[in-house]
Amino acid sequence: MPRGKGSRRSLAAKRRREKQLAGQLISLVFEARGPGYRHPAKVWPTGVSGKQHRLVLPQGSPDKKFVLLVGNSHLRSIVEQHVPMQEGHYSFGFSATPGGGPWHIHRELVETTLPREPALVCLMAPCNGLTTCRTLDQAAREFGQLLAYVCGRWSKVCVVDFPPRRSADLEIQALLRQAYHRIAVRMGIRYFPTHLSDDRGMPILVQLLWQACYMQLELDDAAAVVPVSPPPPRPATRRVSPRVEVETVFSIPLSPCLFSPAMLVEMERISPSHGGCGQGIGSFPSGKKVSIRSHVKCGCLIMVSELVK
Repeated sequence: MPRGKGSRRSLAAKRRREKQLAGQLISLVFEARGPGYRHPAKVWPTGVSGKQHRLVLPQGSPDKKFVLLVGNSHLRSIVEQHVPMQEGHYSFGFSATPGGGPWHIHRELVETTLPREPALVCLMAPCNGLTTCRTLDQAAREFGQLLAYVCGRWSKVCVVDFPPRRSADLEIQALLRQAYHRIAVRMGIRYFPTHLSDDRGMPILVQLLWQACYMQLELDDAAAVVPVSPPPPRPATRRVSPRVEVETVFSIPLSPCLFSPAMLVEMERISPSHGGCGQGIGSFPSGKKVSIRSHVKCGCLIMVSELVK
């Protein structure tokens, strides 16, 4: 049955509304940018691990420090030169295994032969452990074996965290990231956080990789070269003993001499023995010259006066 003019107007209004909503959605996506887009992936040769693998080594530049970056699909855009890698006084080599987990990267490194010893090996934590391993414990165990092999083969190693993935649960990614971090800390390896790595995030990731290499090489070497000056010696402190000045009035030498009975009577009169120790000393007769001697009687020091005629 033919529709009227009102039905056609309603249908036209719905279409206009859909176009308006579609335009607003495109505008929001453009402003937020999101993770951007990724270039079409090329097919790489298959490595010994059964995954695609490429090893890219720098040509020449023997005067620069050779840094080897090891990872999975996050290094694809750098290897294919869609995103430039800042070099400076470094020359970078890449060992990329897209889609590979810790075991696949480990297997590829075992079969890798390098023309010279790298000054630093920067290992990107493999996020594919979420898909290639059944449990988090298995992924952490395989990452520990990978890191142990890298540390045993090369002297200087650092780890850069994997960027977040929107195709996996964020909580599981956080748990895996924490497990990787604990293993690196237990082995004494520095662990650097990271950022999104698609399109607009890739330059950020490249910059982060360069900064991690710089901090691991230059800052650590500078800290090792700068000598640590010993603390200044503490001044010797003099121990001063308190000085007590004692004013000596006189000294009485002890003498074991014997006294006559008359002298003992005179001594008893001057200093009675029943008065106790340290009690007053008798007064001498006036108008008499006396000479002082000493004697210990009943454990006390007593003054003895001898009358001089």
